[in-house]
Amino acid sequence: MPKSPFTVQLASSEFKQIVIKSCSLDGSQSLIENDDLGMGRESLAPTMGRKSVAGDIKVPVDLRNMGIWLTGLLGSAVTTEATGVYTHVFSSGKSILPSFTVEKSFKEVADFSIFNGCKIGNMDFDFQADGNAAVSMGLTGQGEENSDISVQPTPAKLVYKPFSNAQGFVNIDGAEVEIMSASLSLNNNLSPIETIRSDNKIGGIETGMFNATGSVSVKFTNKDLLNKAIAGTPVSMSLGFKFSDTEKMTIKVLEAYISKPGKAIDGPGGIELSFDFQGAKNVSAGKMVEVELINDVESY
Repeated sequence: MPKSPFTVQLASSEFKQIVIKSCSLDGSQSLIENDDLGMGRESLAPTMGRKSVAGDIKVPVDLRNMGIWLTGLLGSAVTTEATGVYTHVFSSGKSILPSFTVEKSFKEVADFSIFNGCKIGNMDFDFQADGNAAVSMGLTGQGEENSDISVQPTPAKLVYKPFSNAQGFVNIDGAEVEIMSASLSLNNNLSPIETIRSDNKIGGIETGMFNATGSVSVKFTNKDLLNKAIAGTPVSMSLGFKFSDTEKMTIKVLEAYISKPGKAIDGPGGIELSFDFQGAKNVSAGKMVEVELINDVESY
């Protein structure tokens, strides 16, 4: 069955229609088995348990809409403007992150699910040589409401311009590296706050330690990266996608420690090394991750 628009509203903003690839975000409520005795061999009616909202959303890596998701993951950006080009800089480490509302709708049967108090727990990128660029996110919410009508029948839209994997890049210590594949996971490590409430909802969502982890696979053509891994020397990493200097997204892990890989020989082809890495807070910069999004959107 076709689905009607999937919309998102960040705090203090209008609903926006978002392009998605898949969505498992949904509400649930468990049944608690009745263990009371004395009324025969057959169980009595169960009671309703805690309500929860959680799931994953997979979206294209898009020049403009990514700013909405990055605001949810990292908080508000610092934005500067130069002749109609806006540079949005998102930084990790904020103690308070915004919540937002998501509406998942099935217009054909007049079923609209509104998920309130949502926060982004993790954002996972998978860089490949070809194909469409996509990012997966894990969301946790506080509550769900169902309605026969949409909360915003005519949501706003940002002009859709998705990146492909062919437009991706990886830089290590300022030099572009030819990689076979790469992955990056940014994680807020969210934890639901289980309080006693009459509505059975969670009390809120607690933000845990932020971390950045991932891997890069390269052809073994020199020992530069291997020597840094052996010595335990941190590197700076930049991963992103680029149409031009005024249309691009760059994710910077300011200080990353890389593991020493094995050098397996699997066949007649070249040797490939796979390095895992973990981000750490860069003391001089005061943060671990910085994301620079350059486009024509005035603000998020």
